[in-house]
Amino acid sequence: MKLKYFGIVSILLLYVFLSKSLLLVDPIVFPDETLFATVGYSLVAPDQFSSNWFSTHLAQAEASEMIYHGPLYYYFLAGVFKFFSFGINQLRLASLVLGLVSLGLIYWLLTRMKEKNDQWTSLLGMLVVGSDYFFLRSSRFGRQEMMVIMFSLLGLVSYFSWLKKKSSWNLGLVCLALLGAFFTHYLLGLIIVGTILIDRLLTEKKKIVKDRLSWGVVLSIFGGALVWGLKVFQIRQEIEKMVGLGVARLVPTFRSVRAILAGDSLMKLVVATYLLSLVVLSLLKNKSRFEKVIMIYGWLSIGILVYGGLDWYLGLFGIVGGLSMYGVSQFFRRKGNINGQYLMIMVMVVMVIVNLVEQGLIKRWFADYDYDEYGEKVSSLLPNGAKVWVRQLMPDPSLYLAEKRPDLHLIFEGYNYDLGVKNRQQLDVAEYMVVYEVDEVLRSVKDVNRINETRHTSSLKVVRLK
Repeated sequence: MKLKYFGIVSILLLYVFLSKSLLLVDPIVFPDETLFATVGYSLVAPDQFSSNWFSTHLAQAEASEMIYHGPLYYYFLAGVFKFFSFGINQLRLASLVLGLVSLGLIYWLLTRMKEKNDQWTSLLGMLVVGSDYFFLRSSRFGRQEMMVIMFSLLGLVSYFSWLKKKSSWNLGLVCLALLGAFFTHYLLGLIIVGTILIDRLLTEKKKIVKDRLSWGVVLSIFGGALVWGLKVFQIRQEIEKMVGLGVARLVPTFRSVRAILAGDSLMKLVVATYLLSLVVLSLLKNKSRFEKVIMIYGWLSIGILVYGGLDWYLGLFGIVGGLSMYGVSQFFRRKGNINGQYLMIMVMVVMVIVNLVEQGLIKRWFADYDYDEYGEKVSSLLPNGAKVWVRQLMPDPSLYLAEKRPDLHLIFEGYNYDLGVKNRQQLDVAEYMVVYEVDEVLRSVKDVNRINETRHTSSLKVVRLK
């Protein structure tokens, strides 16, 4: 028993070490994070924001983002910033903690579904997820994916608890978990909602109309949508724009596929192994209820990833891969196929090694990169009290400036990608702009002669305007 807890603690510490060592390195600080962080911060520090350009520290937050993705993650960030102050470290450490909880749920799920006296395979399954490149990358990123993963795993745990004991408590926990996933990120939340409803449909068949759990899930999602819909009408900020962007999600982009193909050989090997494990799990006959549910969850996840997911969605791959390999291992154990079980254990061990090697390569690749140093270089070129317009950049210095330079009056380029009318108007009254190339914004400044001085820092240019 003591060895079991030692294994759990060791895996959690390894996860924290791997995540923390690359916290502000990979992925690089991204404009999405600036957008999400400022929306969450505006909920607890409205005095820092204003629609009157450059009159406060930060420009009006894009509250409509809560309509587009779902509100829960932003309220979560509001709580984080309320108690731990505002900043990029707090933003990313919040995701790290969500990942830590997710790993605990992984172990809980695997131990509940394991064959007897197979504690170590459960730990190995947990280790596969805890060392997975994609899972770790999501745990270092200030986006909704890790929160969706946490709620999805909670949904699986509570669903299997309900199957063992159909209590009102377990039913309520299932509904709350699915509500949490859906209202954190509508699209990714549909994976766990769809998984459980499809399993209910396959098992209940003609009795589905009387299925208590299915009705509980549907009514709770509908009720949550109704309550949130009433709140949306109070926001009234660019609702039409958000609806248009939501419709655009129905058009396939295959960005996740392109991200995988652009990756190195080790990551392609990991993805191929995860997919092969899911295929093998799907082809096995006489699967247990657990294995069937994992198969449904895996294919729904892959479908959304392939159809239109961003490369940030790839954090789901580690969950799908770890659960699939564990499911195949348990199937072989249940059938008495020891060779098959040992083969899967060897595959899981190899995946852990490959992912750890990848983390080491990333660490070496970014050995000379420091986000705080990068942000300080930009900050040093801006005088006190300056009115600064910051383009979407990668790495994005915006969160550094927002946290470390409260004297500045900042505006971050809106997510319209084409320097629209609002950006041009903002540039007309800005004193400085932070960009990659001056030429790309010249057309947005009414008087080209306003370009007074250009200073360089790394690949960025800090431009003084008359």
